[in-house]
Amino acid sequence: MASSVKSWNRNEPCEAGILSVWNDLHCHQRVMEHQHDEIFRKIDQGSTYTNISVDIFESISNMGTMDMTDFVDKGKLLRVAECSVEKVKQARFEQVLKDAGNRGQGDDTGHAVRRIR
Repeated sequence: MASSVKSWNRNEPCEAGILSVWNDLHCHQRVMEHQHDEIFRKIDQGSTYTNISVDIFESISNMGTMDMTDFVDKGKLLRVAECSVEKVKQARFEQVLKDAGNRGQGDDTGHAVRRIR
């Protein structure tokens, strides 16, 4: 794992989140297959929450010069915008994101990602 952030929803005190950034899908899968369950049992993580939902995304476009993991040390706000994009418009959508990054948006951060599961 390259980096992670754990947080609470200040508006919903019983809601928490974990954002983790991995080097790649292979590293994530290797940990999930060979280490996760043992760690999960050892720290009794399952007793700490009632349900969990996990989505995995892959980076498709870097819209700046800052490394994606730098937000943990330098950032104060994480903005996530989830869009529904019709399959026939996907290539155009990705191109617009790349073009926006090439023009710059006033900072060096930003990554476009695609949900893979």
